[in-house]
Order: sequence, then C-alpha cells, then structure tokens
Amino acid sequence: MKQVLKDGSGPRVTIGEKVKFHFMIARTIEDLALNRTILNSFESGTTMECVLGEGILLPEIEEAILGLHVGATVRIVIEDEFGEPLAAELFVEESASVNPDEGFVKSFRSICHPVPKITSLESRYSDTHVPAQDDQLFALSSKLRARLKELAERITLQIQGRLNERELLPNMATELRRWRERNEIQVKLAAEVERAINARNITDLRKLESDVSRLGLEWIGSNWNALAKEEEHE
Repeated sequence: MKQVLKDGSGPRVTIGEKVKFHFMIARTIEDLALNRTILNSFESGTTMECVLGEGILLPEIEEAILGLHVGATVRIVIEDEFGEPLAAELFVEESASVNPDEGFVKSFRSICHPVPKITSLESRYSDTHVPAQDDQLFALSSKLRARLKELAERITLQIQGRLNERELLPNMATELRRWRERNEIQVKLAAEVERAINARNITDLRKLESDVSRLGLEWIGSNWNALAKEEEHE
C-alpha cells in the first residue's frame, strides 16, 4: 500500500540520486496518527541518506520514494524481520544528483580501504627461479622483476595515501582512475616479462626493459632514476 499524504513542490526523485528523508515507523497506522512510534527520525534528529538504486533501502521504501517530489510525505506498509506488518511515513527532505567522481571514490574505498595493502596491486615474482642459466638473461630478468615490483609498491603507496584522505578532494577520482590504469599496465608488463623469461627470449626482455624504464620515469619521475643508479652500484 502506498498513500501520498502530501505532494512536494521540489524536483522529482529519480533513480541514482542521493536522497535524504525523515521517517516514522509504528505498529499500525493508528499508532502513527497518535505518534506512538517505534522509530522516529524527527525526534532523534537523524535523517536517512542514501543513493537510490544501490540496494541499501528496503525495496518497498525505495519504490515509495521514487517519483515523489521533494517535500512530499508518503505512507506505506512494510514488514519487520519476522514478517509482521509495520506502518511507515516518509518525508522527502532533499534529493540531488550524485557526483560521478564521488561515486567512484566511494566504490574504490569500499574495495581497498582500510586494508593496509591492496591485494590487487601486489605483484609476486619468483625471483630465485629463472629457467635459464645464461648469466646475461639471469641478470636482466632479476633487474626487470625488481623494477616491476618497485612500480607495484609505489603505485600501492600512492593510492593508499589518497584513500586515507577523509574528504573527497579535487582530482581525487581522476588520480585513482589513473593509478588503477597504471596498475593494469604494470600487471600486463609483468606477465610479458615472465613469458619472455620462460621463452629465454633476451631480445624481448631488452625491449621490455625499455618499456619498464619509460613507464617508471613517467609515473615516478626522478626517484625512478635514483633506483636505477642504486641497482648499477650493487
């Protein structure tokens, strides 16, 4: 049952929007009328706020709110956890379009934060196993694996630093997207390196060394040059 008690004068609520609403819940409609409520956000001063279509709300509540205008009040019947009917009144206070960047960052955080390490960015290399005894191949393989591992660790640190920001800062979503793309490139490069090692193809490894160096300079900058110098002195 859905009964619109009062129509609103604001914009119409649509799927995908962030909506804020007050609610009163009672055992019966009569109890609602007499203000004998089980839950009452007007009294607690706490509104419900969520994005419609994300599956946070009960389907009955979401269906009741969709299509209303801001300022509207609607009465519905829902069920409690035991299947018993409850009467509810919802007052739509605000509705606004969601910033797509905010949605992206929220989704990214839900996957990666507050886990100390982002498992999807961790690269594992069998540093001690190279299926060839050629010294030159072994040296190049070890260097490439070390640099790819360094890339993965730097990307992880950069993403975690951004995720630790409490607020959605300017360009945060853009940076997260860029770092995610870099991780995908790094993972692909790592797979190509392993294939070249297994094939004992030193020509491909030299080409991949150039690709890794270019990406390291592009993503990390002068610190990447410092890492390369350290390797040369080892």
